Amino acid sequence: MADKLTDKLAVKDKWIRLIFMILYAIVVYWVAILVIAIITLFQFIYTLFVGKPLHTLVPFSRSLSEYIKEVLGYITYVTEAKPFPFKPWPGQEAPKPAAKKAATKKPAAKKALPKKEPETK
Repeated sequence: MADKLTDKLAVKDKWIRLIFMILYAIVVYWVAILVIAIITLFQFIYTLFVGKPLHTLVPFSRSLSEYIKEVLGYITYVTEAKPFPFKPWPGQEAPKPAAKKAATKKPAAKKALPKKEPETK
């Protein structure tokens, strides 16, 4: 039984994951929470003066919350996929490799309507 335990403890991938889990936890706890606090304060002050939140900041806030969700999923073993920077930032598509474009049929050009001649009286 001791041999099995030492074999399990010697798996390098588990220790590497622990390092990533600690790093991601630090990023979420220190960096992301600070950014959330700044966004919250800014949006509150902006809303006081303008009457509504800054709509251009909402997509970033949404992607940041999705990123935090991905990090929490990784560090709690919900998923094996490492979040950003190992995959694209949430809300952005991964760059797609250049693929051959399929030949597409061009739409037929619209026929020009005949010009009406001015009526004479």
